[in-house]
Amino acid sequence: METAYKFLKELSKNNNRQWFHEHKEFYHKAREEFENFVKELIHRISEFDQRIFNVSPQESIFRINRDMRFARDKSPYKINLGAHIAPFGRRSHYAGYYFHLQPGGSFLGGGIYCPEKDTLDAVRTEIYNNPQEFISILENNEFKQTFGELEGRKLKKSPRGFDHSFEYVDLLKYKDYIVSTPIKEEDILSNNLLNQAVEIFRILYPFNEFINMAVDKLLLE
Repeated sequence: METAYKFLKELSKNNNRQWFHEHKEFYHKAREEFENFVKELIHRISEFDQRIFNVSPQESIFRINRDMRFARDKSPYKINLGAHIAPFGRRSHYAGYYFHLQPGGSFLGGGIYCPEKDTLDAVRTEIYNNPQEFISILENNEFKQTFGELEGRKLKKSPRGFDHSFEYVDLLKYKDYIVSTPIKEEDILSNNLLNQAVEIFRILYPFNEFINMAVDKLLLE
């Protein structure tokens, strides 16, 4: 990932359209390297998660251009490359595997971020009906050592429509169900990055599958 990493380092110091235009070839080489990595990542993940077997890198990778319409920061480009590998692509309702490449801030993660209300309610309902299954995933030693605790936005009170006295009501307060783990720079630039990412995503798989079973039920209604 050396070319992509170098490009992002330079972009962070020269985040303007003129520099980007003058270094278009550099960007295309970085993008190609990143796409090839994501393509291989999809292939390897599909060996244990068949839901993403037919997903393409193009469906997974985010644009580098920033949406500046409502942003105070008017920098035209993101200083990262990101891919959300999920069933039917990054725009779907499903949980997926996220790879974030950014000098000084690279990480691997996944789950479901900013879901629509119906999807969020479906995930909460699945947790409400099967709390021990969800807790066993979160408390699994490998999972906990890799990702730590659940992340994401959270309600202060229990969500409407659910029993406030539910023993595990705190798990229903999340507005996102996501986890992540950082990647060191030396790992990003090593030949073992792909294997490391695959192993981390293998640990993530039961978490994603629990969420995606809930989304399946919603879409079948």
